[in-house]
Amino acid sequence: MVKKKNKKARAVMGDVSTFVITFFVLVLVGFFIFTNITVGQKRVEMIQKIDSLKTEIDELEQKNGNLKATLINSEDSSYLEEEARSQGYKMPGETQVVVIPNDEFDNSAEKKTGFWSSLLNKIGL
Repeated sequence: MVKKKNKKARAVMGDVSTFVITFFVLVLVGFFIFTNITVGQKRVEMIQKIDSLKTEIDELEQKNGNLKATLINSEDSSYLEEEARSQGYKMPGETQVVVIPNDEFDNSAEKKTGFWSSLLNKIGL
């Protein structure tokens, strides 16, 4: 009778230990799956960040090349004269003249006259 109880106790202990081991393995597998998913998401984020930084580097290298070309051109006196004239400077002895296109001048005068005329017409004067 004692032998039967020992056999039953061993069988129950074997079942419990199998359950514990199975539970531990499932938790471990779940942890690995969760970790793999989070690492994959971070990897995708890093790849996107790398791509955006590569694009920014290309833009900055292009801007750097343009600035170097401008620096080389700035040593030329004709380039300096052109830049000074585009900013409104003039050479000594020159007279600066500003030409307003006809259509811009006429439109601004019509708008002002048209507004006041319409206002006076609405008032009745």
